[in-house]
Formats: sequence, structure tokens, C-alpha cells
Amino acid sequence: MRIKQVVSPAAAMLLMLGGLAGWASPSQASPDASSDASATVANANAELEQSFRYAGGNKGRVAIEQAVDEAIADMSPLIRGIARTRLLEVNTVIETIDFSLGSDTLRTSYIGGRIIESPASGAAVRWVNQFGDTVNVSQRWSDGKLVQRIFDGNGSRTNVYRFSEDGQSMTMSVTIKADRLPKPIRYRLRYGKKGS
Repeated sequence: MRIKQVVSPAAAMLLMLGGLAGWASPSQASPDASSDASATVANANAELEQSFRYAGGNKGRVAIEQAVDEAIADMSPLIRGIARTRLLEVNTVIETIDFSLGSDTLRTSYIGGRIIESPASGAAVRWVNQFGDTVNVSQRWSDGKLVQRIFDGNGSRTNVYRFSEDGQSMTMSVTIKADRLPKPIRYRLRYGKKGS
């Protein structure tokens, strides 16, 4: 992603963090689908076609706030206040996530039509995020989890989606690292199968 011409170093940092942290917001999705996650784990050629809805209530939102506060604790007070506001704006709960995980192509969709599609081999592809910045994205599906990485020369966001054996729930673990972020941002959100 590009660091645009800005007036202050603090603004540059926030633009850079926003590009990574805000790759998917609650305004994103795709069609409903269902299948058995355990069958997919057992058979690498089978597909997981399933939709999940956020089920963590306020607990997940509090976890995001705590993760942001911990990551920026060592910043100067002036920059910390601005950074906190911006990071909380772009690290919001994604309400619905749909997956189509096949033996050749992995596809993750979010409410509003944002889609990440990449080879099942884990090879990185170029992707334009919601800010118009081009970044690299890779996805790898194995052992009941999808590891998704969005990255460029300034930092990375890794989303690890772990599916329960019965296919009824999923957890999303997020780790954001950036050159100008003192510590990584880490949090976990809980999802339930859509329609259950």
C-alpha cells in the first residue's frame, strides 16, 4: 500500500496502519452456503461452503479495544490518542464471513461484496483493498483452519480462521504487525454457523 503525502509523521503512520488494519470492515459478504467442516478436513479434495455470523457479543469488541490499547501503550500521548481512534475505526467486528474452500481455489467473502480469492497452494496474489491500495494476499487451508495473510513492505495482517469439527462454529484470530506500531495488535473473535 502507498504512504500518501501527508503533513505529519503521525498522519503517515495512521494511513499506513489503516491500509492494513482496515482491509475488511463490516460493510462486506456473499451468498449463504453450508456443508460439513469435518468432512472437508478429512477429504482435502472436498470443499467447505459455509457462512458464519459473529457470535461474540460485546466481549469481542472489548477484546479489540484492549488489543489496540496494549499495542499503542508506548506511544507518546498525543500520537496515542489519534492512533487509538483510527485503529478502532478500522478494526471493527466483521459481522458475516462466507467461505468457499476448494482444492484449487480459496475464496473468503465479506458483507458488501469484498472478496479475497487466491490459489489453494498458498501462493500470494495481488489484491486491491478498500482504500485502493494494492497489497499481497495469500491463503492456505489445512487441518481445519484457514491462514490468510495480507501484507506489503510496511507490515502485515494475519487472520487465522479455525473451524470446529462439527462445522457449527469458527474463531477468527487476528494479528496485525506494522513498522510504526510498537507492538502487534492481537485479538480473537467468535462466530457461529449462519442459520443455526
